[in-house]
Amino acid sequence: MEENFVLSPTRNVDAFSQQNLHSLITEATPLAQSLTSNTPYIAIGRGSSDQIYLGFDVELPDLPLNFSIHAEQFLVVNLTSNQEPKLRDLAISNDGSHCYAPCGHCCQFLQEINKGNEIQTLITEPTGPRFMPLEMLLPQSFSRYSTISDDVPDVLLLRDNGLTLKNSYGVFKEMALAAANRSYAPHSNAPSGVVLCDRGGKMYSGSYLESVADIPSLGPLQAALVNFVIDTGGREFKNIVVAVLVETRSSFPQADTAKMIIQKIAPECSFNAYHAQSS
Repeated sequence: MEENFVLSPTRNVDAFSQQNLHSLITEATPLAQSLTSNTPYIAIGRGSSDQIYLGFDVELPDLPLNFSIHAEQFLVVNLTSNQEPKLRDLAISNDGSHCYAPCGHCCQFLQEINKGNEIQTLITEPTGPRFMPLEMLLPQSFSRYSTISDDVPDVLLLRDNGLTLKNSYGVFKEMALAAANRSYAPHSNAPSGVVLCDRGGKMYSGSYLESVADIPSLGPLQAALVNFVIDTGGREFKNIVVAVLVETRSSFPQADTAKMIIQKIAPECSFNAYHAQSS
């Protein structure tokens, strides 16, 4: 697989052709972590830069499927990590021969991208593959603009939430605070971020990414796990030994859920949470 799940320029050409899609899906399928369903799904996205990005589903060991990271969510984290400002085209497949619509959960999550209803999604129909705009797949979706103004940066754009900690000494707290400041939480105003550290001392951060529909939101720990998978190629989560979360005091706390997840997937991992203040 290409470095950091981003295709090299030589492989960007015609990445959405059926032959090349089949090759990409076949190559990426072993990386998908469909531990429970045994049905891996791969997401391939083309940004406004024409760069091709990959994502796949990650089912967390010893946890129900509703804690899983969907391939489309993985893809969005990959886009944000690479500062890709827009997703133009999308293909979802589990075998490379057929492309499916994103689930309703992810159709709604993708609406947090500016003009997300215009994302062209490759669908395999009896007459052959064709692109369809996302709004055709979820025509009555919740709009991100129902709770925020249209000048609020979308989920892919950089932001600074202006959070501080009374005592931010220590690299883990500093990185978790930085992740919380990058968090996209315009609907709840409850940003949060996580940093993870593995046995080798390497660190991985993730930011809460919110959906106006609430349930499709991606927690900060899951976002950090995406970056762990990207950087390690899917090494076992049991290698994670430190987890630190920073969030604001709100009616939408992340700490208890994040602690429960990390204790399940990395039993030897220490967990600490801190509350930040708006500056």
